[in-house]
Amino acid sequence: MSDSTLSFIQISDTHIGPQQDYTFRSYAPYTQTKKLLEHLAIFPEQASFIIHTGDVCGDKDAHADEPSYKLAQQLFQDVEIPLYTLPGNHDETPLLKKYFPPVDHDWLDETEDRMSYTFVKQGHRFVVLDAAVRSKRAGVLPARQLSALKELLQSSLEPITIFLHYPPLPLQCRWIDETMLLTNGADLHELLRSHASSLRGVFFGHVHQPIQLFTDGILYCCAAASMFQFSSFYESPDGGIDTQSPQGFNFVSMTESGIRINPRCVPQA
Repeated sequence: MSDSTLSFIQISDTHIGPQQDYTFRSYAPYTQTKKLLEHLAIFPEQASFIIHTGDVCGDKDAHADEPSYKLAQQLFQDVEIPLYTLPGNHDETPLLKKYFPPVDHDWLDETEDRMSYTFVKQGHRFVVLDAAVRSKRAGVLPARQLSALKELLQSSLEPITIFLHYPPLPLQCRWIDETMLLTNGADLHELLRSHASSLRGVFFGHVHQPIQLFTDGILYCCAAASMFQFSSFYESPDGGIDTQSPQGFNFVSMTESGIRINPRCVPQA
């Protein structure tokens, strides 16, 4: 791979609980995440960092507690490249900040209950947005983050890539589009549309399914969850599980002029 290429790994929705034997919809988050990390440790392609796009911990009925983050920290402690995280709707932001503080970053939103920041790698700028709303499926991006992002888009000399938990635009699955989106996603998209030429992509999680959407010159991309995948056809049932799709991640490579996304599955054997 060219020296001018930057690569990163996107993982999402690990939903780690307080004990190793904790289960979520009959799946075992600790075991699933451990399997993912073991695979990444021997993955042949080199990455500059890992981005976790939310729901590091927590289940469908409750927000995560401190033992969950302690266990998650133990799981990720041997990862040899920088790990960046952001809050999902099941995360507790103060605990995520405590156990997974971002490295080499500048805060975009410095308020105590938010975890939004930016960092630069190899001439590329990455922006982490925090739109989490406690106990709600849908997210809302605070006005102060939109304003700060606008200033950054207007002033940055580097190409920009954005990470957040929620899909900003409809994905043509009825239950996801009605309950899981960023509620002011149209505002975010309109802002990004005017800067599409300097934008590499927008990466999100939350919907537990590898999905790519390209519109108005902007690439939106979700990684497969490290847990189960949701069924995402138009008339899929609310919260239905796609038992045919395995856990996975995205391996993303970027140059000054383009981007390549390689969705990968974790071997189940």
